[in-house]
Amino acid sequence: MKTLFTFLICIFIATLASAQTWSNLNVTLNGSPLAVFVTPQGKVMVAGTGGLFATSTDDGETWSQIDASDGEDIEDIHFFNENDGLILIKDAVLLTSDGGISFPLIAPLSGEFSDLTFSDALHGWAVGKDGAVNYTSDGGQSWNNQNAGTGQDLECIAFADNTLGLTVGTNSVARLTTNGGSNWSNAGVNGNEDFAAVAFPDINHAWIAGGGGEIFATTNGGSSWSLQFPPVEEDFLCMSFIDASTGFIGGDNGTIISTENGGENWNLNSTTVSERINDIFMLSADHGFAVGDNGTVLRLGSVSTGIPQSTKSSFTVFPNPSSDRILIEQKGLRLIRIDLKDLRGDLIQSMIPAGESSMISLVNLPNGIYTITCIHADGSRNTSRVVKL
Repeated sequence: MKTLFTFLICIFIATLASAQTWSNLNVTLNGSPLAVFVTPQGKVMVAGTGGLFATSTDDGETWSQIDASDGEDIEDIHFFNENDGLILIKDAVLLTSDGGISFPLIAPLSGEFSDLTFSDALHGWAVGKDGAVNYTSDGGQSWNNQNAGTGQDLECIAFADNTLGLTVGTNSVARLTTNGGSNWSNAGVNGNEDFAAVAFPDINHAWIAGGGGEIFATTNGGSSWSLQFPPVEEDFLCMSFIDASTGFIGGDNGTIISTENGGENWNLNSTTVSERINDIFMLSADHGFAVGDNGTVLRLGSVSTGIPQSTKSSFTVFPNPSSDRILIEQKGLRLIRIDLKDLRGDLIQSMIPAGESSMISLVNLPNGIYTITCIHADGSRNTSRVVKL
């Protein structure tokens, strides 16, 4: 019994040590946020019930609000840059070219929708009620039906690239496509609850989460799935993974959990709120936003930190975005390697830093989003997204 007690105490201490603390920004909003998005330039956007659309250019400190949809609930947001983007209402997307000041263009959808995703600036998908899937190849200007092969309500969709995607919904439905949605098949996930969230950070790794704390993961692009074990059994509603190792999941009663090892272990984060968490957007392992009912807006870290406050090191990547090169500065813990990867998780460059400052050239890379991972001598690591313009 003493050995078991000691083992449980060690697990409890380890969980506390790796848990993260989210700050409540106490924003006064004209509705409940259902979605959050951060542009590559760092503009934070939240949208939700009653046409709520709010933006912040100072990392969530101050906000500007408009009614973007004549009072209709806004289900989701996606922006391609600082100015061009769209919001999703039940039966249409509204497009903007002025950063969300106005949404003059309307593209109708066929069905009732609750979630959307884009794999690049042109290709996107929306999913919703009774298995509805719509697809765009022109950045949201026009949409066409796809047949997901299910009549269940689809709650969430994610694509690893232009071809490999996954959508999930009620009664544990999970549908997989390998050809951009022209055909969908059963993903073979044996769940017992409604699925509500999915993430596909690269072509090999994906996660599904839903009711009762169920989490499933794949490491082979959906060919097989394994059950993971979070520290709580709340209903999960949203997730955000920045790479194949680091992800966050939100759900009922202010619950947010996180992993640093692909879900082998999950840690309960501190949020100090009891409202349902509807959406999460992570910029790095240590900085992100979560939104929920009753105007809840939470922030982890800040744009100036870039590292967990529990570590005695300083980590910055700048300029970001950049068109030619980025500079990485690290103080505190000794840095032994820096990896640059694309969003599929493929290694582009690995270097051993000579000192506290290192430079990586982006000149020969296509425009897009990449990840920088800094590995320290003690085995810990920091990961940040980098935007090449």
